[in-house]
Amino acid sequence: MLLDFFEPQMFTMTVYTKLILFAAIMDLGLAMIVWLGTKRYSARIFVLIPLIQTVWNINHALMHSKTASAEIQHFLLNNSHFLGVILVSIAAYFALTFPEDKKPSKKILFSIVAYHAIIIPFYYFSSDFMITGFESIANVPWWEWKHGAGGILFRVPFFIFWAIAVYTLYTKSRNYPNPTKRHLLYMFWGIFIASLIPSIVCVVLPNMGIYQYTWMGSGLNFIWVSVVTYSIIKHNQMNVRIVLTELLVLAAILILFLNLFL
Repeated sequence: MLLDFFEPQMFTMTVYTKLILFAAIMDLGLAMIVWLGTKRYSARIFVLIPLIQTVWNINHALMHSKTASAEIQHFLLNNSHFLGVILVSIAAYFALTFPEDKKPSKKILFSIVAYHAIIIPFYYFSSDFMITGFESIANVPWWEWKHGAGGILFRVPFFIFWAIAVYTLYTKSRNYPNPTKRHLLYMFWGIFIASLIPSIVCVVLPNMGIYQYTWMGSGLNFIWVSVVTYSIIKHNQMNVRIVLTELLVLAAILILFLNLFL
């Protein structure tokens, strides 16, 4: 079934697909900047955010292609939600580590991992338990859907993790002088924007019957990437080796951009 999705008649790139894939390239570039620039513990945790968001964006690009397979779309929607809650949980854990580079209690990490392990069957092996009310909207690359009986298992943890991340970063920013204060605020706004837009257009609005803006959750991903990347490069945040990483990232983005659009 998965192989059928990649047959030409089943997969056609749309303008939404191209925009979302470009956002994925930007995420990958941000991950490269941080990974190559420092080995600090908080930075290694942060790298997971753009890396997983790259996968999330690719998942969304496939969702917003033209496909006739309801089964594949159902899987992609479940996968999107699962990846989404992983993203905000990593953001929350990162907020606890930055900028002190201190590992939080092992109980916190164990609780996060245990939650995700427990929730996997509900997303991938329980039919309509998480996502239901599912059908294609004619001639456009999005689908009608709503949360099923298990939707609360996504919504509540998602917003709790997000609240922990932004509250922790904002609170810490009030206790540090510049330039650390400024760096914390950049991270605060980056993660705030990165979570706010998808939560509105990919979670809240679809449950109100509004689906045409779901592409914006990943398509406008460049906003938060731009905020965080500017902070990292402008202020040498996380001890990044600016020259090397800028060259590598710009070269990778240029090559992938040309391959994608030309």
